[in-house]
Amino acid sequence: MLPRGQVTPARPSPALDRLVICVGGALLALLRAWADGDVSATPAELDATFRATVLPGVRSVLVQG
Repeated sequence: MLPRGQVTPARPSPALDRLVICVGGALLALLRAWADGDVSATPAELDATFRATVLPGVRSVLVQG
């Protein structure tokens, strides 16, 4: 997780808006697959997979500004 206050956009960013949509969509897709029984994993495993997959891209967009 990114610490609060470490990244503060100076103004609204279209890239940040797109990032939020993508991350939310990825999370919902993973949770739906898990709830439908298409993915067999513990909640901790889902969390670890989601973070490992999504956070590098989130950090990249936030650093680029």
